Amino acid sequence: MAQKPSLIFVPGAWHSPECWGKIMSAMEAKEFKCIPVALPTNQSTSTDVNYSHDVKAVADAIAGETSQGLDVVLLVHSYSGPVGQSAMRGFTNNSADTDGKTGRVIGLFNVATGFVREGASFLDALGGKPLPTCEADYENNLMVIVVDPIDMMYHDLPAEEADYWVGKLSKHALTGSTEGYEVTYEGWRDVPVWQIMTKDDRAYPYEAQKMLVRGAEKLGADVTKRLIDITSPAVSLHTFNGSGNNGTFWTTSQDGVIWTMVNCLDDAMSTPPSETFEPSTSPAVAVYQDTLYVVWNSSEANGTLRYTYVNKATNAFVQPKNLTAGGLSIRSQTSPAMVEFNGLLYLFFNGSGLNGTWMTTSNGNVWAIASPVTSNLGGNFMDRTSPAIFVSDDKRVLTLLWYGSGSNGTWYTTTTNGITWSNQVGLNDGQVLMAGSSPCGIGYHGRPYIFFVGGDGNLWNYARYSLAMDAFLKGNDFAFVAQDDATVKYLEAQFANGSVIIQNPSSSPNIIQSANPRNQTVAGNANWINLWHYFYNGSPSAIPREAVSLLALATLAFNFNYLISINTDSQMRFSPRLIFHRIPPNKG
Repeated sequence: MAQKPSLIFVPGAWHSPECWGKIMSAMEAKEFKCIPVALPTNQSTSTDVNYSHDVKAVADAIAGETSQGLDVVLLVHSYSGPVGQSAMRGFTNNSADTDGKTGRVIGLFNVATGFVREGASFLDALGGKPLPTCEADYENNLMVIVVDPIDMMYHDLPAEEADYWVGKLSKHALTGSTEGYEVTYEGWRDVPVWQIMTKDDRAYPYEAQKMLVRGAEKLGADVTKRLIDITSPAVSLHTFNGSGNNGTFWTTSQDGVIWTMVNCLDDAMSTPPSETFEPSTSPAVAVYQDTLYVVWNSSEANGTLRYTYVNKATNAFVQPKNLTAGGLSIRSQTSPAMVEFNGLLYLFFNGSGLNGTWMTTSNGNVWAIASPVTSNLGGNFMDRTSPAIFVSDDKRVLTLLWYGSGSNGTWYTTTTNGITWSNQVGLNDGQVLMAGSSPCGIGYHGRPYIFFVGGDGNLWNYARYSLAMDAFLKGNDFAFVAQDDATVKYLEAQFANGSVIIQNPSSSPNIIQSANPRNQTVAGNANWINLWHYFYNGSPSAIPREAVSLLALATLAFNFNYLISINTDSQMRFSPRLIFHRIPPNKG
């Protein structure tokens, strides 16, 4: 196995190497050698100490590794960016004068910093004067922070942690930014650069970072950029169960590309490895009231769900406990699904008695009595499959998905209030799911995406569901083409019962004709007792399937102030037969 490079960590102004501590610990756990460097200008304010002394300190650390034949990746932040880049002279393939028997600096990891130019000081790069957050105290040879240091550097941290780091700040010699720049070297030209750009950086503005990166790229720098928002970090969490049934693990990412080292939930909860999951199941995770929750099917396979959450005070997972909700009993070899919706934490599971998908909710203190969802709609799931849920981008609609018990593909129902659910509707476009697999869905850029593993083993995306729902959620007009006269007649009969507003196209000049009629169906939020009756009594064929979809959507649309019109003219079979027109507020 190739030797891993040594990692050299250099802090910025006013900071000690301790500021890299968490990252160093994470990398050491992955068996990287980590070397911290303390900068002389953070340890002395003598005018005899300047930029060149900082460069020498880093160069000495590099030499200590390369002399042993070890390659080096340099990690720098803010002020130490130019320092580290200058220290690379003689240690890169482009600048070394040896025969290659020693190690090299092979990469540069820049965090919120610029690119040094030969002969130019740190202040030169800033136009000759400090940023507005600092002042140059020439009398005492100090670069002085003149704003609240928490607001400048630690505003995204908990108060206690921010106070800790303020207490660790040192003085920083002004000569680090003005003197000793005869040793500058543009090391960033010689190696790949990974640039971390901090969008809400109050010490080093993001616009300034972008300007310097663009300048370096124009000069030929090989820069890979990653953007993070340090005020509200976009950290994503991925949880999974270990292949050896050895517990649940997680990793996080700020960009969806670079992921942290894997952590074990057992270790985080201080529980033995026996606190694990039932084989062939997966954990569910959700954030509710700024608290992270994780739920899993117990290894006891007795219908019990276990869960933990992150304690805000300690920022650590609490000891796991049983999820106690009256009537809760999950089917063996299935997994729960969880999401925040309408101010509550919703959890769904397939019942242990093969009796449909159930749900419970929590307000952060207690879990409600479990209640059935799909059995009331006449639906059930295929054994050893699990439900999936997602919320629309605008947070108004919750969709529940499951694999039908008759091997008849993916089904769904929706709700806008978490209480009443639409009729079950099948995404019956000829798709067949692979046995033992489960669908999943997510709202993305204003429309839902539904994925499933097909019977051929390929991953598919069911796109048609999103077309009408996309128009509906945006408040746009749209229409359907229904070529089946039986469907149209059934819809007309239902609408005549007063469920929606009816207009006859031949007598009304106000019918809105869509420019883009659709020929596919979609369901929304409905509670049609007569449809429940048909399905519950095993007679779904009594109702055209297309009618089920359109009726459900019509109910949802009516509740959101749409005018629904039906064209019953049999001579116009291929024109829009069901037209949805949004009534502007205060006009209906």
